[in-house]
Amino acid sequence: MIFLISLLLSAAAATGDTAGWVAVQNDVKIEYDLEKFPLKLKTNIAKGSNKVVRVSFHDAQEEAAGSVTLEFTTTPRYIIGQCKRKDFDKFPTGADDTREWTITKTKNPKTYISIHCNGEERVKLEMAEETCGGKVDAWKKIVTKMSFKISNDAPTFYIPAPVPCAVDDLKVDGGQVSANSNTEYTVTCTQPERYVLLGEKTVTCQSNGEWSDVPKCL
Repeated sequence: MIFLISLLLSAAAATGDTAGWVAVQNDVKIEYDLEKFPLKLKTNIAKGSNKVVRVSFHDAQEEAAGSVTLEFTTTPRYIIGQCKRKDFDKFPTGADDTREWTITKTKNPKTYISIHCNGEERVKLEMAEETCGGKVDAWKKIVTKMSFKISNDAPTFYIPAPVPCAVDDLKVDGGQVSANSNTEYTVTCTQPERYVLLGEKTVTCQSNGEWSDVPKCL
């Protein structure tokens, strides 16, 4: 037990500040809505180590819905499932072995996959036959889950998707609540000549599934 705790602490230390980050486990399906939330990863893997980090995406029926693989070879590569393979031109200037990655899926109306490393865009590809050199049907599915496959001794962490807040809990006596987005609402008093808004008018959904401080009409 002591050895296991020591091992986990060592892995956490290797990736710096891990507040909010969760250690990756192989072959475990995790609820994740990639359509709404970009996936954030943190790795501590040296270039040329030949380590691999692969994240597979799945739809509600747990069928394949795309994948992204990072290969830490001498010339690091990424592989986007059902798409062509390219070399990274370089790692971002000044980056050490600890790197933060963001994988984003956008659809408006064309589907794009982009990969950022330490805030710099490294990859952006349209998921289409002419750009990928093959069929990309999997990426057309709605991602609801993900799973990982990583090499041994390849510390990798991810940030879980935000927990949705219950809209039914967002009620203000004497006030009206209007949506700015799925995670942000504005509160106004229905009778401003009688009531004064006490607190911030904007309420946001926090990562723990709780609303920020809800104002009152007094």
